[in-house]
Amino acid sequence: MSVIRQVERVEDDATNCKYKLTFCAGAKKFEEACEQSYQKNRGKYYVQGFRQGKAPRKLIEIQYGKGVFYEDAVEAVLPEAYDQAVEESGLDIVLKPSIDISEITPADGAVFVAEVYVKPELTIDGYYALTYKKMDTEPTEEEINERVNRDLEKNARTISVERPAQDGDIVAIDYLGTIDGEPFEGGAAENHDLTIGSKSFIEGFEEQLIGASAGEERDVRVTFPADYHGEEVAGKDAVFHVTVKDVKYKEVPEADDDFAQDVSEFDTFDEYRQDIEKKIEHEKEHHAEHDREDQVMRQLIERLKADIPDAMYDQRIDDYVDNYKNTLYERGYDPEKYMEYFGQTEDTLRERYRELAVTAVKGALALEAVAKAENMETTEEDIAAEAARLAEAYGMNADKFLENMNKDNKAMKSFKQDALNKKAMDFVVDKAVAIE
Repeated sequence: MSVIRQVERVEDDATNCKYKLTFCAGAKKFEEACEQSYQKNRGKYYVQGFRQGKAPRKLIEIQYGKGVFYEDAVEAVLPEAYDQAVEESGLDIVLKPSIDISEITPADGAVFVAEVYVKPELTIDGYYALTYKKMDTEPTEEEINERVNRDLEKNARTISVERPAQDGDIVAIDYLGTIDGEPFEGGAAENHDLTIGSKSFIEGFEEQLIGASAGEERDVRVTFPADYHGEEVAGKDAVFHVTVKDVKYKEVPEADDDFAQDVSEFDTFDEYRQDIEKKIEHEKEHHAEHDREDQVMRQLIERLKADIPDAMYDQRIDDYVDNYKNTLYERGYDPEKYMEYFGQTEDTLRERYRELAVTAVKGALALEAVAKAENMETTEEDIAAEAARLAEAYGMNADKFLENMNKDNKAMKSFKQDALNKKAMDFVVDKAVAIE
């Protein structure tokens, strides 16, 4: 039985993408949902002459209103009715709908009106022989040496010495800071390891510990910067009473075969260094590939012709904001308090994501336009390849990933579109021309 009553385009929408979809749940289904709501909720209502939960449905509806069971019934029937209405309408709906109850009648049951947006008409003005500036992927000596030195530093050990501290040494200190003779919050610590010359403390602090030996006490005098983040101490003179408990220096291993055997699977330093060179080259090639795609995508977006509803950007912004807040939840933060602490509001957060959302929406539509122009379709190989790529990114088994996708028709439709867009992207990039 059809649920559609009317499909009409909203005339005042400049993009021609907004439609009103009138549909119903059907009298029989809605009545069944009302009965289920009664069975579930009748214990909440008191009718004189009946024990709690034993009053007939009609008497409850007379006393509390005929619509007393409608809310639960609507929630029960709406999802299936909407999905059927979308299928019957043939509209390619791209956004979450806004749905209102129009009326509830004996003939149609619950009647709904949904405002929906369909995908805009897409054309793209050329996509062959786009250009990109080719990146150099050859590792430099500086890059290789930097990576080697990073490994050497990671495997360095600290050794206590019986001599005065020098620049670059690590000193273990206790300290107590005072301003006008009074301690202040955050101005004290014990057994703190400080590398002299690291500039991790207030300017002038570390230099005054040069020449100090283990067991020595010193008063270090500094002035907090005027723009220091702690307003109570900003711009003020302070004295830190420091006790040096230990002086250590960092012993960096020799760059030789022994080091290579300790930190890698290679027997010689030359082999280890060559492996680093290959890894850097692979990383630069990967970066170059993404940079090439970015350059090509910017040109595709410029060539896209489409009247895109603002609602498409807004929904993408919603997704970014939700992901941001969910990430904060997962890290143990209250999003509202976190945002307040850093001076963020919902509006500033949305504005921060607007440009990213516009680029993402236009980019996806541009790729769809390419796929349409080239009559592309997703093959089983395309789907398998995209599943393998995403499964690897999420640390999942590719077959399990596809199995989960197949359980959700909407998710699978979106996934197939992503796979088609990836195919279109590969096609355009393959046709692109490198320039100096």
